[in-house]
Amino acid sequence: MPEKIERILKNISFEPFDAIVFRNVAKDFDALSITGSFNLGGRWNLKESFGAIYTSLKKEVALAELERSVSRRGLALADLGPREMVRLKVSLKKVLNLTDPAILKDLALNRQELTEEGWKKTQKLANSIWKAKLEGVLAPSAAANGVNLVIYPDNKHQDSTFIEQDRMILRLK
Repeated sequence: MPEKIERILKNISFEPFDAIVFRNVAKDFDALSITGSFNLGGRWNLKESFGAIYTSLKKEVALAELERSVSRRGLALADLGPREMVRLKVSLKKVLNLTDPAILKDLALNRQELTEEGWKKTQKLANSIWKAKLEGVLAPSAAANGVNLVIYPDNKHQDSTFIEQDRMILRLK
């Protein structure tokens, strides 16, 4: 499967991405760090292979992602220490848009496969995306009706940027 995906990725057109995105982090944590994702792995990156910055296009989706993550670990939001919602200004040159039905069709995938509980399929796809030197992937959220942008800093183009704009304390209950 990875070889087929890598061949398909060579023929897909990628789009630039330029917008404000949201990321929730522990208070005073570096919002551009990939340490956690590198060490733990995630839906869109392989553990100890490459890191990713997980963001959402809307604040509400970022919060839903946090709630889902905490719930999966058997915790409650109240169990967490202080958290902040960070706004990042992102400008990337090569992003794969997995919310585009035509791209999903080319890759023989559907939204459900991208959001299901197991991560094996998305991690294989992410590995191919990362190897293709793409800077990020737009993907449907598994936690809410919305879209996430996953950034691969190792593949950052020289003209691309992702910069923290500001942050606000989250009041979690």
